[in-house]
Amino acid sequence: MGDLIDPTSHAILPPHYNFDSSPEEAETFCVFWANNEIADYVLIRKLALEIANSLPPKRGGPFDMPIHTACDTLAFLKKHFSVGSMVTAEFTTDRVFAMTVTTLNQVAPYIEAWRSAVHQLAGSP
Repeated sequence: MGDLIDPTSHAILPPHYNFDSSPEEAETFCVFWANNEIADYVLIRKLALEIANSLPPKRGGPFDMPIHTACDTLAFLKKHFSVGSMVTAEFTTDRVFAMTVTTLNQVAPYIEAWRSAVHQLAGSP
């Protein structure tokens, strides 16, 4: 099997649309955003509430139009929550499971390491 294509490696822009657009251009625009909505739903439907609430708004402007694509959502999630690969996720999991606390001074770093690992792994593939 070949390498997977990273959809965030190139910009996916919606079709051009304005009030002077033809009916065909308007239809293309609507189909793009309908398909984008499906892709966005697949990305965010299983996210923890804290992560979902941290996403930038999908709509905005004076006409409440879509302003972010599903690729923008994926790029945001990768940047803020992803560890990048299963190997890194496994390493992170092994590292925190191997930690032990033997003194009171180690409690805060232990908790912070677990908190950090949970946030990293929340976005793992």
